Amino acid sequence: MQSAGMPEYNNKVRELFNHLNHSGALESGPDVLSASAGAVEQGASITIWLAVQEGKVRTVRYQAYGCPHFLASCEYLAQCLEGRPFAELTQWNWRDTEMNLAVPASKRARLLILEEALRMLK
Repeated sequence: MQSAGMPEYNNKVRELFNHLNHSGALESGPDVLSASAGAVEQGASITIWLAVQEGKVRTVRYQAYGCPHFLASCEYLAQCLEGRPFAELTQWNWRDTEMNLAVPASKRARLLILEEALRMLK
């Protein structure tokens, strides 16, 4: 049941939000990259860490602030990136996340924050 004034979240968003398994930080190291985007004052922010070994993303961690859609999107992104070639990071598109998690159009700008963070990892 949906409460008055509360958005409805699909099952995928609820599952991801309840299991933010990639939340946290990675220690600095020669194979760890990090980037930050967004701002708490704007309603969403993320710092993302990637451990890259032999050209592949081995581990992803993030610390994020935002609504359940944004936090679920951070977890979805982390799951999508682990195991992929680092060179494919620029192929990730926020529209896939928007579609799979049924993120409302009013929150698209928050998904762009994720794309910005990825672009800064180069």
